[in-house]
Amino acid sequence: MTIDEFIAAQPEVLEAVVAEVPAQLAALGPIQSARPIYLVGSGTSRNALAGVEPLLGRLVPAGVRVRGPLAFLAETAGMRKGKGVAIFLSQTGTTTTAVQAVAHAASLGWRTLVVTADRRSPIGRLSGEIVVIPVGPEPVGPKTKGYTASVLTLILLAAAMAGQAVHLGEFTDELSRLIAYARGVVAELAEMREGCDFFMILGQERHYATAQEGSLKIAEMSGVAAAAFDTEEAFHGRFHGLSSFSAALFVAGTPAQYDMAGAAAAALADLGIASRILNLTASLPGPHDLPLPWPTTDTCAELDLISAIVPFQLLACELARRRGVSPERMRYPDLAQRLRITTARAD
Repeated sequence: MTIDEFIAAQPEVLEAVVAEVPAQLAALGPIQSARPIYLVGSGTSRNALAGVEPLLGRLVPAGVRVRGPLAFLAETAGMRKGKGVAIFLSQTGTTTTAVQAVAHAASLGWRTLVVTADRRSPIGRLSGEIVVIPVGPEPVGPKTKGYTASVLTLILLAAAMAGQAVHLGEFTDELSRLIAYARGVVAELAEMREGCDFFMILGQERHYATAQEGSLKIAEMSGVAAAAFDTEEAFHGRFHGLSSFSAALFVAGTPAQYDMAGAAAAALADLGIASRILNLTASLPGPHDLPLPWPTTDTCAELDLISAIVPFQLLACELARRRGVSPERMRYPDLAQRLRITTARAD
């Protein structure tokens, strides 16, 4: 299958997550801790954790901390054995440092919960508690359905901790319509930005994670340089790095975020710098908005994390095709092996 097919399969995968994951979560004991709970992952997994961090943080009195595996290992290196909780997300379950981090947490006597798409993976075999995401095969580096399924699994985890349920309602049907409609919109955007050498992706609060994941998809699939910034932080000097060969894409999840994005887009337009806004709010569209039919998220506001990433997934594929790059293979197909960031999966 191609990444385009994985993107199209996301609504079906999300339905499978809602059907299968709550029972797995119900089988776990209550997740409680007097200490901050660590959320550990890297790459796309870390972006999913960061997106749901505010939601989980509201449920844990001591708060939560998102860390990469190496940062987690360094931060806990001198800790004595005791009670702690760490949740590890690794879709493939083969990230070398994540496997090391789970083993280290277990050696400290911590409760370790592993969330992965592969029960038989190296990370899946290390933890006594595991939640398996029903993603299905996704044997490519850039994860799309794996990301959105991870986000929904974490939302369901938060709901279980709060003693609540998540109902998707019409969300997956509307997501299918978004995917179909957005293909033409991002094709026009890619054509308009033909030859663009840098994408600045901007978001705030939970959508800073969307910006991180969006920039990752563009870079790894197409080979075009992309970076994510907090929208407010970018106001303080970051825009000076843009040129007429750049583009700025804003994600706005609240009216205040949209006002800030609109002000930036207008100022950049006066400088000849292209920008567009993913307007997730209920406000009327403005002159810089991407015209997209966003799904309603009345049943759960955090579902907009799933909606918001779709245009970036599709844009990354479109940019790759225009550059003659296979999004499945990426610009440097063997880079993960060269960097030695994964470990072998034993059958």
